[in-house]
Amino acid sequence: MYIRAKANNDLMLDGTPVLEQNRPELYPTAYPFRECNKGGVGKVAYVSINGQNPAVGASLVDVADANVNRVYPTTAFTVSVSSGSATDTAAGTGAQAVEVDVLDTDYKLYTLQFELAGQTEVTDVVLGANALRINDIRITRWGTGVANVGVIYVYDSSDTVTAGVPQTPAKIFGRILASANVSRGAFYTVPAGCKLQLEKIRAGINDNTTTARAGSLAIKTFLLIGGRRIPSSIFVSGQIYNTAQPVTCDPSFPLVFDEKTDIVFQAQMSAVAVVTLCADAVLFYK
Repeated sequence: MYIRAKANNDLMLDGTPVLEQNRPELYPTAYPFRECNKGGVGKVAYVSINGQNPAVGASLVDVADANVNRVYPTTAFTVSVSSGSATDTAAGTGAQAVEVDVLDTDYKLYTLQFELAGQTEVTDVVLGANALRINDIRITRWGTGVANVGVIYVYDSSDTVTAGVPQTPAKIFGRILASANVSRGAFYTVPAGCKLQLEKIRAGINDNTTTARAGSLAIKTFLLIGGRRIPSSIFVSGQIYNTAQPVTCDPSFPLVFDEKTDIVFQAQMSAVAVVTLCADAVLFYK
């Protein structure tokens, strides 16, 4: 997830300009709110949710670098971070520190900060066993190599870790590939007290082979109703072609997702392809 510049000064919510809502500051230290509120900009965050899957085929899969469909935890856990390389340490030449956006069991947003210790697991002591969702991971400090040497993993601390690598895929909730410096998973969970308005989706094939391919996108959601998570899938109009520019989708009506909704962008292709996606959205208070 990236911070982006505000796109529309007149963005409306319930008939009122967003910047005139004057909502309270719910998460003063959490990213991206703290960045968007510098200089008194207003109580909204303009973000881009990005992802890449290196091998999208005929099945509908998440646009994420692990090439697996995301597993959401059903119980709270403690967040741990480690690297597959001993070079990624607080005083090393690789990645030195990361931030992780976490939602607790009340879906309140926190940004946790970790000093890396290479292949040694570093466990959060701020939330403890009260984390429920991971929204994003960012490297915030580097050594002279200016990139993470190993894959950075964020996971449930109860998992077994070997040489910095957690061993249970269902307990891994995010990662940063080697040298990538940012995570590439097109998923997001809307924090408590907020709504997410989707403005635009851009997606394309990120390779140059001559194989003829076409594909489609979908938005998979899980809405929390009465203590149960109700799944749904919204198919995005337009197709991705390897002979055309990336598809751009401007929803003809606002796609607004309520608080505590899990959102995953998915893709499927007629032949295996690298699919990259970026979705622009506005996060605001209800």
